[in-house]
Amino acid sequence: MNDTKPTTRQEPKTAAAARKQPVHRIRKFRIEAAIWEHQSENGTWYNVTLSRSYKDANDEWKSADSFSRRPAPCCQGGQRGALLDHPETAGA
Repeated sequence: MNDTKPTTRQEPKTAAAARKQPVHRIRKFRIEAAIWEHQSENGTWYNVTLSRSYKDANDEWKSADSFSRRPAPCCQGGQRGALLDHPETAGA
């Protein structure tokens, strides 16, 4: 009987460190906008992701990318504001 377990391949730490990072982050209160740069044959383009920070029942900080139907005023128009605040996309 073979007593070996299947192994899962883990990503080397150097590859994890090389993961793509946002070109800019903007934080306002507990909302963060991250600006991501992408390259294509048509040139450079950007998109924005929003996340919010909160404390869970154990008083530990967590992050989520979902928002209620009526977001707080601080994140209304957050994506547009993040793009306008970033120098590379200000004229886009």
